[in-house]
Amino acid sequence: LKIDKFETCVDWFRKILWDVVFTPERIKVAATKLMNDIPRLRLDGFKMARTALREVNMTRQSNHSAASFPRQSQFLEETISRLDDKDSSSSSADVVANLCKLQQFLTSKLTSMHVQVSTNLYALKTPKKTLAQGLIPKSKEESTPLPLLKVHHSSEFVKESAIIGGHGYVVEVAGLESSFLMATSPGPHFLHSNTKEIAALIVLCNYITMMEGPFWISLRGAVLAYSFKF
Repeated sequence: LKIDKFETCVDWFRKILWDVVFTPERIKVAATKLMNDIPRLRLDGFKMARTALREVNMTRQSNHSAASFPRQSQFLEETISRLDDKDSSSSSADVVANLCKLQQFLTSKLTSMHVQVSTNLYALKTPKKTLAQGLIPKSKEESTPLPLLKVHHSSEFVKESAIIGGHGYVVEVAGLESSFLMATSPGPHFLHSNTKEIAALIVLCNYITMMEGPFWISLRGAVLAYSFKF
């Protein structure tokens, strides 16, 4: 969005988070749209390889694993099935109730909310005031602010087996003419390592992946791969 639309953006966010009303019909439409997009993701070799890599390396508590599209597919199938269950009137009601509970949890525990704004803050007149007035309900404005909950880094959810290494998996994807290879290895811990190690790693990544660099010459230059990342 343009900077002059910042207040409008905050207003949209508030309406979606606080004012949305769940109904079985609207939930089914949204779930069906998401479900229809799953086959396209399953035919994307890069996304399949990335999803498999995250499943191998990350625990179930990680967002990378919990929000993966295979798990989304299972959740959406169960949700649509419960909404279509004509024998039990409580099935669709339970779906609505669970989403309302989630909405209540997100909106009532404001200390759990971390808002990320990526923009030129100097170009905004009152960004803090806009966020406070737009996201904090009137009943909460005068309450005593509490410390923010800890935001966990992804590295805290890496499996021990991923650190040890020495294993790999092959995922079959029908209909693809290309193959995708991904590999990981332990590196400096971004939360506990010193800045020099991280800076050196960033320089190394940029060096070996730059155009006409080592990876370019060895992989693409030798016609072994169309593209690469590091």
